[in-house]
Amino acid sequence: MTDDEAFEIIRRHFQSLFPLTCPSCGRRYAELRDYILNTKRVGQAISYDAEAGVWDATVPVGTLALANCACGTTLGLSTRGMELSQRRALLGWIKDTTERRGIQPSELLEEVRDRIRKLALDNPARCGLPQQREACSHEVVVEHERGRQSPAPHDLEAHRVGPACATLRRW
Repeated sequence: MTDDEAFEIIRRHFQSLFPLTCPSCGRRYAELRDYILNTKRVGQAISYDAEAGVWDATVPVGTLALANCACGTTLGLSTRGMELSQRRALLGWIKDTTERRGIQPSELLEEVRDRIRKLALDNPARCGLPQQREACSHEVVVEHERGRQSPAPHDLEAHRVGPACATLRRW
């Protein structure tokens, strides 16, 4: 696995964790970029398996990156929910890369974290958030069970402007 392939797997997985809501204050982070911009990083990201030197775990414990919500609650992004084959492949990548470069796993994970942050700040569309939100002129239609159709109000919070925004909702 190349560094770029590993980065893309991690970025896509973290992006898939959103929306995320703070359990204490209820703040909703709609996208990864929103989370990066509005939380404060806490400590270094850690791969529990890599730190323990368990490179061939049948079921890896996983990796965790922490950040504080504005209310002070610590939130975490982890590899929990990622396909087992991807988790094991990433663990192999961490082992190979850290041995080749002579660095600690936490240093490598911080580089990945920095790269994701830079991408989110420099290229919002790549992290799942449109460059700008705007009113959409596309018609959203609700299809009733009996086949009737009627216009429905747009849910702008979940809506993405562009060709894929023609959403069909079923009752």
